[in-house]
Parts: sequence; structure tokens; C-alpha cells
Amino acid sequence: MKKLVLGKGRKRLELTGRDVEFLRMLAGVGVFSLEHAQKFYGSQKYYLRRIEKFARWKLVKRRDRCIWPTSFLVKLLEGGGHIALVPARRRQALFSIADLCLALGTGSGVEVLYRKHLEGVRKKYLAAVLRKDGREYGVFLLEGRSRFAVGRVFDGLKELGIPRAVVLCLSREGMEEFSRLAEVFCRRLGLEELLLLPADRGPSVLAGALSPGFEGLLGEAFPGIERVAPWVYRWEGREVVVLAANDLVSRWRLLEGGWMGKVLVCLSGQRRFFSALFPGAELACLRDDFSGWAEFPSGVESAGS
Repeated sequence: MKKLVLGKGRKRLELTGRDVEFLRMLAGVGVFSLEHAQKFYGSQKYYLRRIEKFARWKLVKRRDRCIWPTSFLVKLLEGGGHIALVPARRRQALFSIADLCLALGTGSGVEVLYRKHLEGVRKKYLAAVLRKDGREYGVFLLEGRSRFAVGRVFDGLKELGIPRAVVLCLSREGMEEFSRLAEVFCRRLGLEELLLLPADRGPSVLAGALSPGFEGLLGEAFPGIERVAPWVYRWEGREVVVLAANDLVSRWRLLEGGWMGKVLVCLSGQRRFFSALFPGAELACLRDDFSGWAEFPSGVESAGS
């Protein structure tokens, strides 16, 4: 991104391309924690100095270890707009979107459309929209575990009619309730992908699964592998199903059509769950950080070596 310069002379503030990227992300999400800023910039002293400078120039506000964009910042970046401080009860939900943006970064090839830039019914239900290689994912936040909270996501899926969705769950109980009820309420919607992920670890999982190098990882273990459907591949006459992003649609297809004779790809931390869900399945496990392979089923390891 291009740098910006505010003011003149010795007291001017020069915003680097990285500063502009950070501030655009902050303006889009609405609130960051100081931990998000440190994760973005890396160095502890440096990130604090930058935040202090931004605050002196009235680009951001600081309170309760949180950072908000100001109206001046939004005007500078977008030509105007209203800014309201996010109440404490909503911050954790928006932190999940901040985590997602930081995990995706700029090298993932994923474009993030923030809720503030959405319109109509999309703004009513979605926290963000992700675009990747012509595919578009609506991002929902499941903030509670009640049937009302779960039902609101179902209403959004039905009303929007989108083919692909990501649901980030702030609680384990909410995630379990959504998974249980989705089989009844969502299967008839004709979704192509429905990725159900925990809000704490989900952003890094999604970033790894959507990363440009993910299919290269698959190719290391399965030379000549070809994609035939979302998260489904063909290798030497066998079906390889990727479950790392916890796509409920892929899970339903396996439960209906069977999983024996197929290779299921998951993360090491998901192995116990998918072993119980698909007893006797051949599992190939990626390391949780997508840095390589942790385990292959019998007969596959030699193919990737």
C-alpha cells in the first residue's frame, strides 16, 4: 500500500504502507485490542510507539487496552463515515473478526469486505465477506448458544441464499448446538460449503486452508491430486476429502455415502473428533499450523516421499 504523509516539516507524520494497512483494517473492524496491534507489528516497543503517534494525531483512541478508529481516520481513508465506540459486550465478537483479518494477512489472496461496507440484508446478518479465487464466503458470528442465537444464523443463511458460509462460534456449546441443528435446518438449503469453526482457533485454520500453499501441501502427500469439488479431491482413483476447515456439507456427504476406502484429511488436533465421527476411516493429519504432515494412513506415506 502507498504511504501517507500528514502535516509538514519536522513534525509531520509519515504513515508507511504497513501503517496504512493496519489502520484500514482497524477502521474496517471497528476495534482492536493492544494484543492485535502487537501481533500485527511484532516488536513490543515499536507497536506501542506507533499507537502513541496515531493517538497524538487523533487517528485512533485508546481505552481499556483497546484501540478504536476516529472519525478523522475514517475521513482520511474513506472520505467520511460515522464512528461509534463498540460496547464491551460486543468487543469479543469483533475481536474474532480482527483475528481473522490478521490471520489472512495480505499474502493469502483473500479479500475481506467488512460489515460496514455491506448493504441491506447482508449487513443485517453478516460480520464480513471473504472473496477467494472467484468464491465468496459470508462470515457469521455465533455469539451465544441459545436456539435464538443459532436460529438467527439459520435465518441469515436462508434469507441471503448464499452458497458458501463460515460460522465462527464464540462458545463450544454454541458450536455443538449449531452442528446438531444444522443437519435438520441447513441441508435443504443447497449449500456448497458450510465451515463451522471456533472463534479462537478458527481464523488461523481458515487462513491455512485458504492459503496459496495449501494445495501444494496436498500434492506432497498425494502426487497428481486433482480437485473435483469443494474440499474433495481425486488421487489414484481414490477420493480424498479435506475436513480441516470442518465443512459440514462434506461431513454430511460422508455420513450419507460412506467413508471407507476414502482418505480424510484433518489437523492433528482434530484427529480424535473425526476418528470418533468416522470410525475406521483412513486419516491423514496435517500439523495444526499447516507447516507439514504429522501422520499418513498406511500406503500413503510412501507416495509422498
